[in-house]
Amino acid sequence: KGFLKTPSTTFLNARYVPLKDVQKSKICVLGAPYDGSCRHPGGRYGPNGIRQQSMHLAFRGSKRECVDIERWKVVNAPFLLADCGDIEHENTISPKEYYQLIENSVGEITKQGAIPCMLGGDHSLTYPAIKGVSAHHKISVVQIDAHLDCYLVNLLKIYKLSWCLWRAVEL
Repeated sequence: KGFLKTPSTTFLNARYVPLKDVQKSKICVLGAPYDGSCRHPGGRYGPNGIRQQSMHLAFRGSKRECVDIERWKVVNAPFLLADCGDIEHENTISPKEYYQLIENSVGEITKQGAIPCMLGGDHSLTYPAIKGVSAHHKISVVQIDAHLDCYLVNLLKIYKLSWCLWRAVEL
């Protein structure tokens, strides 16, 4: 029901890498076009919009050079950043199934030694992403936001955007 879709534009002009081949990368971008848990749709357009805008900040030309801020030098970084595409879904997929796809995909990136960077979607995706990383590493979370997303979980409606950090604390 869910699958990875190759993006038409990659984040910062990074190379596209299938999820199973990220071990040579340091940071792997993963799009999550989903806004099914909020009243204000639009988060599903986030991954594509972020990728499009990143082209204005892209690495220097097609050489994929970037600035190493520790040494203040321009370096060639073809394997530093990879884009794994978007976790797409059919309209018939349940939130629970989509969250499992997020958890599995982020977990796969983490298991291969790369740092996942998820684009887009609504706040409810935070929890499955944290869960995917925490399956392989002990983690801490620092949230910078206007609100905590730490409401008590209503067990009848657990797939909402306002509960993600409450659930993360339970991990």
